[in-house]
Parts: sequence; structure tokens; C-alpha cells
Amino acid sequence: FFFSSRRRHTRFLPVSWARRCVQETDFTSPYEIANAMYEWANRNAKIGKIETLRWISTGEETEASDKFHNLPTEILYKAAEILEKEGKAELMSIEREYGVKFL
Repeated sequence: FFFSSRRRHTRFLPVSWARRCVQETDFTSPYEIANAMYEWANRNAKIGKIETLRWISTGEETEASDKFHNLPTEILYKAAEILEKEGKAELMSIEREYGVKFL
């Protein structure tokens, strides 16, 4: 695992993720990403609907200012797991991709 710390935010990433994320300037925790994803779902009326993690990261309704914009799906999956534990989402597999239903 690779440890990264910048701007008072810390997260642990497998080395393969760290190589992809080296260019990121703002390191945020999976909990912050999870909260941002849920706020995005509320803002875009996605509660009760299913969206793929790829669409959440790069879709037309995702703004460049969103904390999860263009993040790898592995990181979004971790954030979606947090939402699932909090009862705010349900993870599912959709044809070789992962999706999330916001509750």
C-alpha cells in the first residue's frame, strides 16, 4: 500500500492506484468522495435510480469541480461501499461494470 498525505487529507491506496493518482492535486478521503457522490445524486435527482460508476465519474451531469470527477472506478467503488454501509446506496454488478442505486 502507498500512503499519501497532502492538504490535511490522508488515504491509503494500493500501489497500482497510487501510480494512476500521482497527478491528482487534491487528495480526499473515501468518506468525502462518498458524501460528494450522494450530494451529486440529490442534486441531479438520481435517488432511486441506478448509475454506473463510470457514468458517475465521467458523465455529462458530472462537473469538473466534483471531487469524484475522472477518478478511477476502483476509488468510486470504495466510496459506494461506504454509502452502502450507511444505507444510502446499493452496489450492483451490471454487465462487467459496477453500478450504484442511490436510496
